[in-house]
Amino acid sequence: MESLAGSLNTINEIVILYKSKLLKYFMYHVKDYEDAQDLLQETFINISRSIDKLKNTESINIWIYKIAHNLLISFYRKKKNKLLVYDQDFDDLNLDIKKVFTPEEHYIIEETENEVLKCVRELPDKYRIAFILKEIFDLNYTEIAEIMDIKFGTVQSRIFRAREILIKKLNRKGIKP
Repeated sequence: MESLAGSLNTINEIVILYKSKLLKYFMYHVKDYEDAQDLLQETFINISRSIDKLKNTESINIWIYKIAHNLLISFYRKKKNKLLVYDQDFDDLNLDIKKVFTPEEHYIIEETENEVLKCVRELPDKYRIAFILKEIFDLNYTEIAEIMDIKFGTVQSRIFRAREILIKKLNRKGIKP
């Protein structure tokens, strides 16, 4: 573990592996590229300063997201803003459309995606964050619990509740989830 601590190669590898993921995470929440870049830079600074405290390399993913999440919380305490989901196309989230669609089908898909994003943005913060970490960033419940500093069961209930709210909102709009 001592070889991990402070290793410039390790820090560079972390930056390479997590830069785009963390930038996307921050953009979802702050909706401002410069603020997201600042948070990203602060995250990597904090990682480099405290990497020697990392005891288990298997939990590095959780550790990195926890640092990012804590910086995001600090950011909002300073700004006193509500958390926002970055308004972007699902294409930017690396979701692939597997077949070719007609222009009408493509339009319907885009409109549906926009409505889903709008509904996700309207979720209460505590549900939205857990939902995004699970569904967009594909983290497991344990990782989300550690990042958000809540119990495993709380993560499960928040994600369940987020899905429940989304289904109701989408059904009201005539969209079948």
